[in-house]
Amino acid sequence: MSEPDNKPVVYCYDGSEHAREAILVASKALRPGPAYVLTVWKSAWSTVAAVPNAILTQDTVDEVDTAAQDAASSIADEGAALIEGSQPHVVSDMGSVWRCILDFAEKHDAKMIVVGARGLSTVQSAVLGSVSHGLVNHSHLPVLVMPPVKKP
Repeated sequence: MSEPDNKPVVYCYDGSEHAREAILVASKALRPGPAYVLTVWKSAWSTVAAVPNAILTQDTVDEVDTAAQDAASSIADEGAALIEGSQPHVVSDMGSVWRCILDFAEKHDAKMIVVGARGLSTVQSAVLGSVSHGLVNHSHLPVLVMPPVKKP
């Protein structure tokens, strides 16, 4: 008999109803074990860098970042409350969200990443980018992409 696998599952959670449904369904389908609920937030510096001639002070950006990090912490706590025994984690991202998730999963020796697909159209996905698409195409870890739940 093989040893039990104690590697954690990383559940991605952004606070949306779809993310909530995705982690609830996936966590029930997967056997219990260690789990992280990960929420990624973007620093205001990433927005400032994209806006030429933006007039923001360091204090203003710090205030915005503190508020964003606090909101992300609340979202991660909310997600972790949905999966018994899971730990909330928040990470800041200055680049692509999928890369940030993948780096976190690799650093924590995860066995799998669970992410919800928002069901974006091809055009929306091309314009907005796709976290699930990036993970599936770049991860060496298994990635479970939960499709949007269709309501009757």
